[in-house]
Amino acid sequence: MRWTRPNSWHLTLVFLGSVEADRVPELVALVDRVAQGQRPYQVSVELGGGRRRSGEGVAWLGLGDGAGTLIEIAHEVAAGCPPDITEGAAPKRTPAAHLTLVRKADQAVIDALRTQAHGPLSVDWTVDCVDLVRSFLEPGGARYQTLHEGTL
Repeated sequence: MRWTRPNSWHLTLVFLGSVEADRVPELVALVDRVAQGQRPYQVSVELGGGRRRSGEGVAWLGLGDGAGTLIEIAHEVAAGCPPDITEGAAPKRTPAAHLTLVRKADQAVIDALRTQAHGPLSVDWTVDCVDLVRSFLEPGGARYQTLHEGTL
């Protein structure tokens, strides 16, 4: 199993893939436009879960309160992306509001999160920004660099 590092935790709204550096200003403008239309809001962790496919597993915390707002913002970002912004596939909106905790998770960890075997899952915080983030895939996991922060 590989636990994700707390300093890498994030809620993905839209995954873009490879974007040329000269296109970043368009995304900065989009992030600002979307952020300006929002107010800070509360989110909370409500459940745990995960899935295993082909021997590989991922475990996560799912959002309760605030998940709908997060998904609405994700739709707005995805809809505002220029169709030719990526070198590969079109931008992909995140399928669910979740925080990934473990990669290569085994079924025991997934089940423990799902049943809250180690106690109730209760975390909440205020979302006050939409960030444009670049990811770097490295042998020890992904590393992230914030390119721009759009304040709500």
